[in-house]
Amino acid sequence: MPKGHSTVLLAFLFIAVASVHPQARGAAQDERTRFLTLVHKLEQSPLDLGLRRERTWAIGWALRKRGPHAQGCRNPMSGYYAEPKYIYDEEIVTQLTLSSVAFSVEHPNQSGDVAAEAKASIESALKAYGSILKGEPTARSIALDELAQEQSQGRLENFVREQCGVEKQPSRPSISAAVTAPATPPKSGTTAATPAPVVSDVPTAPPASTPRKPARKQYTPENRQKLLAVVHKLESTPLDESMRPDREWAEQWVVADQDIHLKICTSLLVELRRPRYKYRSELSSQLLLSSAAFALEHSDRAGDGTAQNIGGMEGVLKAYSAILKADPAAHAKSLDDLLQKQRQGKLADAVRTTLQSCGQ
Repeated sequence: MPKGHSTVLLAFLFIAVASVHPQARGAAQDERTRFLTLVHKLEQSPLDLGLRRERTWAIGWALRKRGPHAQGCRNPMSGYYAEPKYIYDEEIVTQLTLSSVAFSVEHPNQSGDVAAEAKASIESALKAYGSILKGEPTARSIALDELAQEQSQGRLENFVREQCGVEKQPSRPSISAAVTAPATPPKSGTTAATPAPVVSDVPTAPPASTPRKPARKQYTPENRQKLLAVVHKLESTPLDESMRPDREWAEQWVVADQDIHLKICTSLLVELRRPRYKYRSELSSQLLLSSAAFALEHSDRAGDGTAQNIGGMEGVLKAYSAILKADPAAHAKSLDDLLQKQRQGKLADAVRTTLQSCGQ
């Protein structure tokens, strides 16, 4: 028998034996369960460094399951791939890839429905995105915000099917989180300079904690004054637990209100990521809120993204100084350097330099 044929035969024999051997079946089932559990865990904790080793394993398992050249419908994510590279791009693209395979594993009867797979994959990525925003409210992507809006308004399925060139199928079963596996296309820039707005309905973990979009009628002079009071109070007492409901309300209000247009550069606080600064979430929130306060207090500079970011960082440094008074050991070198530049009158120049990485 020719060598090639004997190799093929041995391979089939191996598959046949493995398919009937109870231990092999059990091991395969254990790996399947481990993989699916991890995919859903990453939706809730995409930035958890403790899951890095598991995520690497899952990527290898997915490649073995699907193959390295599997193609899905990538068109619905074209806006994301076209914008400047998102600061957590690796986590988002990995979630798309893993949940794509998860979908094929959980829904083998829909393996040919590329639009269903793409929709489920985007839903999973949006859950991960919502979890990221929960810990770092300024880490926004315009394209993901827009997809979240499509989802919150019940238009995601139609949008995906239009993008994938597939007509909507009647009476399809609903799909839980899972995904399309797009390889990472080349992207320009480094971090996303994202306008604040459209993301209040991005799913987070748990869903009940997701800021919901306030009704438009809530935009009143009274609420505007309340927002400014909350923002400046948080600059003075960022660790005050009694202010938590006010902080969440303010974040909701800023994200939802269509009269506030922000262009925040997430690179300004990127050095607080690794090692993770103890109070990173408070300062990320402060950047968003202080930038919004600046925009409201300086309506003549509403479209000046550079001025907004400088104003936002001034608020961050006020909050950081307050944190150091409460916790003198909570120093971060990057923020200490910015405080020094602020004392030297060079903060604006430092912010402008960083904004270049965000395309501003």
